[in-house]
Amino acid sequence: AAQSVGVFQPNALGRSRAEEGREVAEGDVLGLIDTGGKEYPAVKAPCKGLVAKVFVEPGQAVQYGQPLFLIDPK
Repeated sequence: AAQSVGVFQPNALGRSRAEEGREVAEGDVLGLIDTGGKEYPAVKAPCKGLVAKVFVEPGQAVQYGQPLFLIDPK
């Protein structure tokens, strides 16, 4: 879930590990939230697993607490 209000962006390298069907490790950065200031809070995988569903696209505005991804734990 989004930890702040802003615009979802892929990580700093312009890539996102948050593609459906991709395996992720706990703590992997799945993207960033552009808050309009100097902060870009990272969106991290809460657990190891498979990205089952992506609910957000790059450039989409997000609200605090909004679900961004569904991770199927392994």
